[in-house]
Amino acid sequence: MVVGGWIASPPSFYIYIYICGGRITIKDGEERLLSQETNMVGSSEESLNNGGMISSPVPSFESVQEMVRSNLPYIPDRFIQRSTDEEEEEDKSRDVDMSVLSPQIPIIDLALLSMADADELQKLELACRSWGFFMVINHGIPGEVLERVKNSAAGFFELPFEEKKEYSFDLNERQGYGRPFMASEEEKLDWTDSLSLRIHPYHFRRLKFWPNTPPDFRENLEAYSNEVRKVAEKLLVGSLSLMMGMNNGGLLELHKEMPQTVRLNYYPICQNPDRVIGISPHSDMSSITILLQDDDIIGLEIRHAGGWVPVTQIL
Repeated sequence: MVVGGWIASPPSFYIYIYICGGRITIKDGEERLLSQETNMVGSSEESLNNGGMISSPVPSFESVQEMVRSNLPYIPDRFIQRSTDEEEEEDKSRDVDMSVLSPQIPIIDLALLSMADADELQKLELACRSWGFFMVINHGIPGEVLERVKNSAAGFFELPFEEKKEYSFDLNERQGYGRPFMASEEEKLDWTDSLSLRIHPYHFRRLKFWPNTPPDFRENLEAYSNEVRKVAEKLLVGSLSLMMGMNNGGLLELHKEMPQTVRLNYYPICQNPDRVIGISPHSDMSSITILLQDDDIIGLEIRHAGGWVPVTQIL
């Protein structure tokens, strides 16, 4: 069942913690995150190799962060999403400044929704139908919980690679650190490293994938996950159920155990950010995705009105 891009099935939701990019947001629309930081000037693998300027071993694609740390002088072709000419031809919307639409991204007051405020419920319905995405204020999650989980996530990615590899992704468990899945050896790769963990139901958890470092990682992630679950349940129990013409709590009942997964994404600095994408354009398959972004860098974009609109912080 789809309501203006908001997908109510299958019954699950994911939490993404973006370590690069301002506020808690809830969405289920097509998105991509572009690598925004750049301090260097570099060339592609093709131009360097064809010009005979450099001879380098083929890099490992296990970790983008490690490639950057090794000072690789080019971006491997597997990460180059498209050439400049192809990009211009494919996305004419780049000629239009879509940032003018950023202030129009819906902002929903969860405190008003919890009081069944009719105007706020109407705003929510419009946001779901027109955008498939909205930002949330007065969500009730303590600020210290948000800061601690961001610090823990950042601390994990600062660990030596060999230590992070102890939590390597397991395809059978669908959890762990690293690149989750590649369809083929020719598939283009995203400029990101990630850690995926299944949170709920508890019997899906595999604590062997939960980092012991930083020391408070597990405690902080547990606290954050519990708070985020409350936000999702508030929406499913009341507002979204009523908006879709169901009884109060109807959506939550359909979700049964309501599986919950967390994914921590890290986007390393890139020497030529116009050639790579942190997360490729996609629509999530979950009922609700709740995003927590870093406060310093704007990288998240959502598809709307034929273009990509950057998601800016709530001031």
